[in-house]
Amino acid sequence: MPSIANLPTDLYIDGNWTKPAQPRSFTVSDPATGERVAQVADAGLDDARAAVDAAAAALPAWRDTPPRARAEVLRKVHLLMLERLEELARIITLENGKPLADSRAETRYAAEFFRWYSEEACRNLGSVSQAPAGGYRILVQHQPIGVVALVTPWNFPSAMGARKIAPALAAGCTVLVKPASLTPLSMLALADILAEAGVPAGVVNIVPTSRSGPLVDHWLHDPRVRLVSFTGSTEVGRILLKAAADQVLKTPMELGGNAPFLVLDDADVEAAVDGAMIAKMRNMGEACTAANRFYVGAGVYDAFVRAFAERMRAQKIGHGLDEANQVGSLIDAATRDKVEELVRDAVARGARVLCGGEKQSGPGYFYPPTVLGEVPAGSRVLNEEIFGPVAPIVRVASEDEMVELANGTEYGLAAYLYTRDLARGLKLAERLEFGMVALNRGLVSDPAAPFGGVKQSGLGHPLLRPPAQEAAQVGAAVADLREDLVQRAGHHGQLVFGMFTGETRQRGRQHRIGHRPLASQDDAPLAGAAAAVEVLGQARRVVQHRAGMGQHALARLGQRGAPATPAQEQRRPRPALQGLDMLADRRLGDVQLLGGAGEAARLGNGHQHFESARGQADHASSHRSLPISHIGCRPVAPGRLRR
Repeated sequence: MPSIANLPTDLYIDGNWTKPAQPRSFTVSDPATGERVAQVADAGLDDARAAVDAAAAALPAWRDTPPRARAEVLRKVHLLMLERLEELARIITLENGKPLADSRAETRYAAEFFRWYSEEACRNLGSVSQAPAGGYRILVQHQPIGVVALVTPWNFPSAMGARKIAPALAAGCTVLVKPASLTPLSMLALADILAEAGVPAGVVNIVPTSRSGPLVDHWLHDPRVRLVSFTGSTEVGRILLKAAADQVLKTPMELGGNAPFLVLDDADVEAAVDGAMIAKMRNMGEACTAANRFYVGAGVYDAFVRAFAERMRAQKIGHGLDEANQVGSLIDAATRDKVEELVRDAVARGARVLCGGEKQSGPGYFYPPTVLGEVPAGSRVLNEEIFGPVAPIVRVASEDEMVELANGTEYGLAAYLYTRDLARGLKLAERLEFGMVALNRGLVSDPAAPFGGVKQSGLGHPLLRPPAQEAAQVGAAVADLREDLVQRAGHHGQLVFGMFTGETRQRGRQHRIGHRPLASQDDAPLAGAAAAVEVLGQARRVVQHRAGMGQHALARLGQRGAPATPAQEQRRPRPALQGLDMLADRRLGDVQLLGGAGEAARLGNGHQHFESARGQADHASSHRSLPISHIGCRPVAPGRLRR
């Protein structure tokens, strides 16, 4: 892995480091000092065209590469990134300004996307359903959409690139990457890792430029490009959406945010302050998911403000490469100046400065952690994305007022909520108009969770199942599966109860529960599910059933049910079709089997996880990603709620 001194800074096209067609370059500077870090090749339209040529030429072979082979490549990328974590983190700090601890965390986060999608690459599950008219089946599968253009931001130069590249590669797409001109080095450093891991030439092309508008516009009007994914401001997102309409491109976008942080009267104040420090100070507040405004119940307002201001005041400011520093430089002068303007506006309207509030002199774009109390309505700091270490706090009298204030924005990316009452928190979360809600957590993102907003905070959720769904297109077919054509499939269905220490399988006519053989009657393994639950303790993992043609069902933990009714018995599939139509609507012991896709509740090792299993319906529905950590109880890790 090259050091920062000899890191390649040319264009990465078709597996080669290439000089731009016109000899131009731009400077990447350390925001903490203003000193030059590197001189990077500046791509033009000819280079943009060459990148599309390479991606289009590489597409057929990569699309046809077996999913397992693609998965192995992604797994190697994950391992190589962790092996070179220190060097990658140093690059992030030098070009972005964040402290090394944050840069290490970002590198691990970025690597995790490659590991997650190495596991998901082989799970590109379609569906098989019976046509309402009967007589034939409808088969749905997901195919790579083609060449995709990825435009990444400067605030998480490694993680946001990984979040886009990994699912695209898992789906079988080839990619064009345009990194932010302020922070292109992290993506260029990734290029050699991708090549070493086995990504073929042309599959990933990284094209830095200082002229982003014309280059990206060229990609959006090339008919070989079928998707553009962008992370950045809502203003730029609107421009890209208009341009993408000319070629009717798929447009997953994660745009601006104005995240509220709600502290209810019954919240654990110490835990809320811990979460506030993460939600506000991760990357010095330069995050679209950062807590932007704080609404605190009157009963805990004084205690929260006092403790939060004390913690913010104690943060040490300085160059990110110094391990002792906790707050690094903002990205540039424009960002720091806007933060200063927002603070001045709030103070002029009557807000109280509890700590910070004045920019530092000297080199770099530092701004101290700042807490503003009693911020009046109408202050710009409550309505505009801050992108800095400033926390405006508002005293709120009631829960209804808190919800009204939180929802009073055109943005809807993320929200944070603290309460000791989990039921109250879940109910309140449903009233918040945000794509992601963190309940009793200061961090809303997770590589395995859907990520996206509502309203003007974006379109699409890049991390939905089926894997890499945003980078896939749906192919549907109908098939006349007459009984004589599927007779041989009759006994090839597979039923799996995945539990902590054992499993139940049906393969042909042989059954085992908890490693204990059962009789081979049809109902034996199913009626014995209650016994398996009893033997193994609580069955806490989602139970997935697959049959020969890819049909799947989910088992839902529920109350002990009655035997199947006559009507349910009548709806059972004929034995010859059991490989396609899974054992629908049977109530068996503690497990209810649901034919086709349905809702599943998974309780696993402290995890509460609600997820939709409706395949293609997921793409069109509104999703909520809701990490949960119940104060006063054992932790409950990230989960998902379908809105």
